[in-house]
Amino acid sequence: PAVIKKDVEIEGVVVGLTEDKGRYKQFRFNIEHIKLQGEDYPSPGLVRLNWYKTTRHLRAGERYRLTARLKPPSGMMNPAGFDYEAWLFQQRIRATGYVRNKVPVEYLGQDNGPAARLHRLRSATAERIIQLGLPGDSLALITALSIGERSEVSREQWQVLRSTGTTHLLAISGLHIGLVAGLAFYLGRFLWSRSLRLMLMMPAQQVGAILAMVIATLYAAMAGFSIPTQ
Repeated sequence: PAVIKKDVEIEGVVVGLTEDKGRYKQFRFNIEHIKLQGEDYPSPGLVRLNWYKTTRHLRAGERYRLTARLKPPSGMMNPAGFDYEAWLFQQRIRATGYVRNKVPVEYLGQDNGPAARLHRLRSATAERIIQLGLPGDSLALITALSIGERSEVSREQWQVLRSTGTTHLLAISGLHIGLVAGLAFYLGRFLWSRSLRLMLMMPAQQVGAILAMVIATLYAAMAGFSIPTQ
């Protein structure tokens, strides 16, 4: 409570993909250290920040020291609407807030941990998809199905998916993992069985199963190991 809605100095790492909202950029930030007037406070962990009027290109795994204002997660108490507070809780986001532009931001380099590398790979994949120059609707769907990033799906697209009962198709889960694993299994088994020498070393069925597990795990990683994916 001591740091709510006050200018606090936070140090941490950018997590996941940055969403460009036009007037501002929205991103997740894993706070490692938090200070108010030189005094340390317990870190809330993962927060969701807005950064207004910035041209900085934020990338996953980048470490910053910046000043922000934080507040506890909250949402509209509307039974008919989206429960934003529950969604933040499900995403393990402990606070929301915004970056204070009046205070200089300090870039502290790259985090090279496994999680940061995975987020950078997902971010690079998203950028490669954008460079394909596809129409907006197609771009949003391909990004959602490739890396589980659905922020670019328009309201009109969601309305069509809800009306047709197909919203589950954009949540990478058992259906998608099963398709990818099945294709990997049959492809691995087919290619391995082309060689008698290889089949004497290991049965083609086992090779197909191993390849299916590896590819399914990689696909789940690219989707950010979301709860439906797990």
